[in-house]
Order: sequence, then C-alpha cells, then structure tokens
Amino acid sequence: MERMPANSIGGDAAKSNRMRPLPTSGRTYVPWELMKPGWSAEHPQRADNWSAERDVMLWLTHESIEQVIEMYEQWIRGDDRPQQRTWWDRIKSAFRALEYGRCHHGVNTFREACPTCLCQHRECVDYLQQLKPRVLQFYRSREFWLQLNGLDFEYQITQLFQRLGRQAELTRSTGDWGVDIFIRDPSGLTAVQCKAQQGAVGPAIVRDLYGAMTHFRAARGMIISTGGYTAGARQFALGKPIDLLDLDEVLALHQRTIEPL
Repeated sequence: MERMPANSIGGDAAKSNRMRPLPTSGRTYVPWELMKPGWSAEHPQRADNWSAERDVMLWLTHESIEQVIEMYEQWIRGDDRPQQRTWWDRIKSAFRALEYGRCHHGVNTFREACPTCLCQHRECVDYLQQLKPRVLQFYRSREFWLQLNGLDFEYQITQLFQRLGRQAELTRSTGDWGVDIFIRDPSGLTAVQCKAQQGAVGPAIVRDLYGAMTHFRAARGMIISTGGYTAGARQFALGKPIDLLDLDEVLALHQRTIEPL
C-alpha cells in the first residue's frame, strides 16, 4: 500500500517562517531577505518620518508587488471617492473617515484627494517598479537556492514543480524512507529526494532512493542536490529510472516559470 503524502501546503516544512511563494508571471512576492523592518512598531509610519520603502513593505508582507501597485494606483485614481458630491455621499465619506480615520495630513481622503498623499502614492509605485527587477534577479540567482535550509528547499522545489504544471506534494517528516516529494502524472509516481548541502551526493543516497522507489512502487526517482554528485553516484544511477538534478538544472527549470527582466 502506497503511503499517502502530506498536503502540499502542510507538513513540517510549512512551519518554516522564511518561505515565500516563488514568483510567477504577474505575481512577484518579495523574499524576506529583501524585506525591510522599517514599518515595524518601533518605527511607526507618521507624517514626519514617511518613506516609500517603509510604506510599501507593510503591504508586501502579504501581497505581491503587482497587487500593491494596483492598490496604490486605485488610490491615485480615487476609486473609493464618490463621483457625485451629493449630501448622501458627504455623509458616507464622513462615516468612513470616522471608521478608518483621516490621512496623516488630516484630509478625509474618502471625500477628496490629499495632494501630499497622491505624491507619496506615486513615489511608492515608482519604488515598487524599481524593486521588482531586483527581486526577480535575486530569485534567478544561485544565492537564493543556496541560502535555503533543508525544509525551505523542499518547499520551494515543490512550489517549482507545481508552477511547471506537475502534481507535486510534500511528504511528512517521518516514515517517508527519505522521500521528500511525490510527483504524480500519467506515467506513474516519482519519488523525489532534496539535498540542500555543500557536499556532493554519494552512491549511498542513490541506493537508498532506489530502495524507496521499490517500497512506494514508484515508476521513477529523482534527487535534487545543490552540491552536485560524485562519480560513484552517477555510475549507480546509470541505466536506472533515476534523474540526478543539480543546481544549474534547477535554475533552468525556474527560468521557465518567471517573466523575463
């Protein structure tokens, strides 16, 4: 009986506090390494210490760059301000100001535009447009993959295969025979081991995966290693349904999922 894998967003790997979704076309999430803590409680956003960087980082904690740009552009257009200045519109804008407050400059922006806020929102859009190429470049780099710990590496590899259209699921941390990810497709089950390490993977790891393939009745096996493979490991995998992927091949796969700079 094949063991059921953990949910792709669950399992022990989901407990990592550093995981961010990999970027896709139209959805670029800023990794924690490029986030700034200036918006924290120790540095509150006020009219006298405003900065575009501090302003956008609050929203980027939960949203993508594209979503935050659209939010600022809606504010610039005034989508939440009434087009007709009737008495009922004035009452509604007054109640909204009571509920959400006025802007830092004392203006009820639900009723009229604040010139200072408009300038700041445009600065935020400019900052985000300059930030996006930096983020995409970071995700394209070897540095991004090499700084991941084991759980993060497994999670991001799972995300990568899912973005490539594969049905990939993380396994649980116990009883998995060393298998970290299961990939299912019409050709059968693929058992994947992830090795986020500096040293090269030796033949013992490949033999263990071969045994796990038999246990789970997997049609194929795959090892993904940031440290490469020894000649013995490649020799053992030769002629067997086992793929040995190194970091360059991971980068090539990732390149297919994100938009060009």
